[in-house]
Amino acid sequence: MFRFRRCVGEKRTPTAVAVKGLRRFERKLERRASCTAFFVTIKSENRGTLILDATCCPADIHYPTDVGLLNHARELVEKMIDLLYPAARDLYPEKPRTYRQQARKRYLAYIKKRTHTVRETRMVLRGNLQYIQRDIGYIEKMVAHGVSLSLLGNDLYRKLLVIQELCRQQWDMYVRKSHQIEDRIVSIDQPHVRPIVRGKAGCPTEFGAKVIVGLVSGYAFLMKADWNNYSESRSLKQVVEEYKETFGFYPKTILADRAYPGRENRLWCTSLGIRLSGPRLGRKSAEEKQAESKQIYQDGCDRVVIEGTFGVVKRRYSLDRVMTRLLDTSMTSIAMGFFAANMERKLRLLFAPEYGWALDYDFDLGELVIFPRFPDVPAIQ
Repeated sequence: MFRFRRCVGEKRTPTAVAVKGLRRFERKLERRASCTAFFVTIKSENRGTLILDATCCPADIHYPTDVGLLNHARELVEKMIDLLYPAARDLYPEKPRTYRQQARKRYLAYIKKRTHTVRETRMVLRGNLQYIQRDIGYIEKMVAHGVSLSLLGNDLYRKLLVIQELCRQQWDMYVRKSHQIEDRIVSIDQPHVRPIVRGKAGCPTEFGAKVIVGLVSGYAFLMKADWNNYSESRSLKQVVEEYKETFGFYPKTILADRAYPGRENRLWCTSLGIRLSGPRLGRKSAEEKQAESKQIYQDGCDRVVIEGTFGVVKRRYSLDRVMTRLLDTSMTSIAMGFFAANMERKLRLLFAPEYGWALDYDFDLGELVIFPRFPDVPAIQ
């Protein structure tokens, strides 16, 4: 009423007052629209730093050798014959001859030597392969005669299938005089495990799952995990899209080792406005080379923190040897190791010393936030 009386006293008509109020409302809507557009633009920009690296989580298996694998397979096949023979006495009045004592004697004579010639190794390999093929032939005749493989149980039946594939691979490598074959079996108990060649001093080959981990503000995210060996550089696009799906935007910077910054990856990151660590393409002046050298050095210093994360999850959360044996349970153990490490970091920030402040990443807001620590909660040492 006061505003209305003032308008009447100034001889302003109600229509003029209404028009002025409408214009004021329109200006307010325009300001809100501009603020909303600015907010959307900020949300769509690339933010955050993604630190990438790959490692291997070794499985709990005996170090594989061709001779050791075939000897173990021979012993298992002989155990299967012992279980199936009572149901095939009419086919074999006498138990099939497996030459197990002779095979065991030859195997012990081989492994007791400190060094082996190529000829000795090939002789033992050929002998074990012949023993296994003869024993599998006995099992096939028993099955054709009507003996059920259900007598073996689920575990031995699965191992019989693995042993057949193992013998096929070993015969192929023996004939070609090679040590490489696709999907090579290195464990009869865990046939999903593959050799991962890392080329590191002291442990050039590891046997387990190869994982790509992305570190965002101190939290480790399991980006990719597979039992087969794969190229890290070819997985960069998949990892970055996984980052966008998780946070809603692309990273501003990617810090990775020399395996990632190839020509294709660098052009793809440039098209998205992402800075990929490493030397850029093309000619550079002396000043650009000097600035780039400093940037590469700083990126290396910032990236080294992920190596500490690998050390933590392997030493404290048992990922240096995955004790589970099945494919799915092993993957679950690996994921839970990183989950536990992230939760420990979160708790360490929350339950901190009295009257302090902590810097942490808020995944809901998508940004770093500063929050006070709780003064009534004892600190975690």
